[in-house]
Amino acid sequence: TLDAIADSYNPLLGIISLLLIATALWAKRWRLAGNRFLSIVTGLTVAYGLMLLDNHLRIWPKFGLDYSTHTAVAVFLVVYLVINAKRLTALWVGSLLAYFALIFYQRYHGVADVVTTCVVVLIPTALVMWYLRPRTD
Repeated sequence: TLDAIADSYNPLLGIISLLLIATALWAKRWRLAGNRFLSIVTGLTVAYGLMLLDNHLRIWPKFGLDYSTHTAVAVFLVVYLVINAKRLTALWVGSLLAYFALIFYQRYHGVADVVTTCVVVLIPTALVMWYLRPRTD
């Protein structure tokens, strides 16, 4: 059951994130929809680009660590949701902390794996998403 919960966390965040794009499209807020789409593309590019880079260069294993793609995706999606659905910030952050607790409990990754992954993913994605954040049109 815990594995199923962990496996469903990122897809659920992804669906919610796509719904935010759909609501912007429905409201004919084209720039907002485009910026939200670009934010998701940026986050996916960073998360999976780092995974490919790590697979090739073995960066994390050189330090006895493991790059966590699941953590990378979860972090950028939560940043996206905090920026685009601010009223639920406590929910987004709380769910991420619970997800991390589940990752540790299930022994998928250690604290150092998650922290290092968060740091390298947060910097570029947060900057881009902040730049693309919702503004009044």
